[in-house]
Amino acid sequence: MAERGLIERVPGPGRAVRHRLTEEGARLRAEGQDLVDGVAEASFRALTQAQLDQLGELLDCALGPDPTA
Repeated sequence: MAERGLIERVPGPGRAVRHRLTEEGARLRAEGQDLVDGVAEASFRALTQAQLDQLGELLDCALGPDPTA
């Protein structure tokens, strides 16, 4: 990714090296997110709000508690 100009390596604390998106990398990431959002929207468009709520509840049960909460 660095060779393609999508990320750059920058010094971190001590001997660490951090990576961050370049402008081009950020542009491509945003473009990809737009595509993902469109696919998700199209995938669930036929469901009613009640069905979406039920799906959310079922996924919560299947996946268990959110470890970040």
